[in-house]
Formats: sequence, structure tokens, C-alpha cells
Amino acid sequence: MNKSEVINELINILWLSANNRLSLPSPSRKVKGREFITNTYENAFYNRVLGFKGELHYSQRTCGVNNIINGGWFVNQEWCDGTADFTKDTVYFTVTSSRSEKYQLLYSLISKALPGVELYLIEYSVDAGLSKQSFTIYSFRNKQFCLIPHNKFFEQFKEKVNSSKLSSMKTKISEIPSELKNRAYEALLIDEVDNEIYLDVLYDRYFFDIVLSGSYKKGRPTDIDHVQLNADKKQLMFIDVKEKYPYKNKVGINEDHLPFFIQMESAFRNISDWKFDNRYLVRLTNGADDPSFRGWYHQSISHFYEADSAGGNLGQNGTGAMETKMLSIEEMRRVV
Repeated sequence: MNKSEVINELINILWLSANNRLSLPSPSRKVKGREFITNTYENAFYNRVLGFKGELHYSQRTCGVNNIINGGWFVNQEWCDGTADFTKDTVYFTVTSSRSEKYQLLYSLISKALPGVELYLIEYSVDAGLSKQSFTIYSFRNKQFCLIPHNKFFEQFKEKVNSSKLSSMKTKISEIPSELKNRAYEALLIDEVDNEIYLDVLYDRYFFDIVLSGSYKKGRPTDIDHVQLNADKKQLMFIDVKEKYPYKNKVGINEDHLPFFIQMESAFRNISDWKFDNRYLVRLTNGADDPSFRGWYHQSISHFYEADSAGGNLGQNGTGAMETKMLSIEEMRRVV
């Protein structure tokens, strides 16, 4: 698939995921610059699209950097009300095109810090197209990756009854409004980003949104965009990448994401000699109407714990505004 084909496939997956709910969408509130959005499903879809921009830019920026690797998904095996605990009854997996030796060290560290988490690596091949057969699944046990049949991974989740997205992809759902689709394509098309990076995103979302979420019940998920792993200095960092524009000279992080990072800090603190951090990395632009690039900024997520709160935009679920913790641009560190 060329870049255009990959982007269009990704758009279809994100649209299907945003529309696969039992309830009908509600009218969306009017936001400047988003007059083409009419309901909450469209808003959820477009938020997901925009969420990839920073990640795509950063993936290209760090392409070939030895100590930066793809992140992965922490997924609770069952849904729970309240704050999810990602240190137990949880599956962690990375979707990647290459089962490199870097993952051996990373998974060894995760297994020490989080013994209650089942670890898997999902390797994809483009030769099989977009299908369940595109993926080879490895379990990580006793410091080794072991090939396993698909059912050994999926049996940890309860199968949905008559609600598979694998079949619903072939049924008729509402088409993406043409202007919304064009806006999504324009947002995702970044000339300098290699097609291999788009393929990583496409197969990651296909596995999570279609193969797993479409056919199986699961608990709350959260993902890590990238991992920085420096064996010589014994440094491990989970990186959350976002493209943001400042609001009153501040940038924010969703407050409901913070418990996960607090849990990770507590767990990895127990690994002797290793330094661990959660890092928030922002590709800063001028504003909603001016996407001009201002620079990369970063800060430890721990700095947001006691920061001021503010209301945010509608989140990717499209159901309500997310409370955010805010730091000023001056409190962030510029990447030089």
C-alpha cells in the first residue's frame, strides 16, 4: 500500500471505531474551526485523527534513533468502575513489524516491575494485507519470546456476542461526510513522514480497534506512544506525545490519564539501579487557526500532578469535556 492508501484505510478504521456504539450520536457543540462537525461521533473521530499528528512527526524525527522504540497498550482484562489498576489483571502488548532485541530488555524490565501483567509482542506482516492473519503473537515468559497460537492471547478476554467489527466492516454504516473525510486526510498527510511509519500506526490501530476491540470485551485501555530505553545509563522513559497549541500560554494533559502514570512510577521505582520517568512531549503550534510549528517541549508528567485544573475540549469518546491539568509554556523544557 502506498501512503495515500494507508491513510484512507486508517481513516476507515477510526470512523468505524467512532461509530460502533449502541446509542445514537448527539448534536455536537459548535467549535470555531470545526463547523463541519455535526455530532458527537464525528467529533470523536476527528479528535482521534488529530491525536496522531504529534506522534507521526515524532516517529519521523526519531526514526533510526537506537534508544527510541514503539510503545504499546496496557489493557485491563475486565471493565471496572472508578480508577483502573494497570498493575494486575492486565495485558501489555506492542504491535511492531520487527521483533528486535530492544524489546527483550524492555519486556524484562516490565516483567520485574509489573509481575501481575501478561506480556505479548504482536508482529505484523503486510504480505497478508489487513486481516487477523497479518499478525504473529509471541508471549514473553522466562525472559524469552515464545510463539503462541492466537487463541492463547484472545482467551484472556470475553468474546462479544453478535457484535464483531470484523463482520460489521462489511455491513452498511453511515458514510464519512465528504468534508470531514477530506479534513481528516489533510490532517494525516504529512509529506516528510515515511510510509513505514504510517504502516506501524495502521496495523497497531487495526489490531486494537478491529481484531481485539471489535470482537472481545475488555477493560479500560491506555497506551504509551514511545519508549526511550538507554541500557548503558540504565534509564527507562515512557513518552506520551501530543500536538498542542497553547491556551492562555499553557498546555494541558487529561486528568483522568494521570493515575496510570502514578501507578507506573510506583511500580518501576522498585527496579534497582534503573531511573524511570513518564515524559509528556508536546509538538507546539501557534493555534487552532495557525498550525505553524513553534517547537518541541517536554516535561516529566509528575509536574502535572499538582498543577492547576481547567476544563478541556471534548475527548476522543465524544461524550464530554475532559478536565485537564495545565502547565505554562515556561514550565516546560524546550527540546534543542
